[in-house]
Amino acid sequence: MSKPSKPSEQDHEPQSVSRSELAQRIAWALNMDATLCETVLTRFEEETALCLEKGQPVTLEGFGMFAIRAIPAWKLRPPAQEKAANLPAKNVPFFRSDETLRRRVNDGFDWHREERKSKIN
Repeated sequence: MSKPSKPSEQDHEPQSVSRSELAQRIAWALNMDATLCETVLTRFEEETALCLEKGQPVTLEGFGMFAIRAIPAWKLRPPAQEKAANLPAKNVPFFRSDETLRRRVNDGFDWHREERKSKIN
């Protein structure tokens, strides 16, 4: 197994990191095969989806939580139309970042926590 080549780091505007690029970055950092990292990512996605289908949140300490949010049924009535449309209830997956991750991306400041404190006071 040869060491994967280092992924390129771009100096311009940040762009979304693709799944395969993420696998390559992990492979490079851990000196692993990129195909194995791709397989691990696939398995992580599948296991996370299975847990969410069962209503079980997936928590990654220091990173965040994947969970399901139930959206109740409601009526939508556009102003230009007289008849309302009934929208069914649905479950929506969402991600809530952990305090550690929020602080990391905000140079040590957790905006979410400060916002909650200001609402309480």
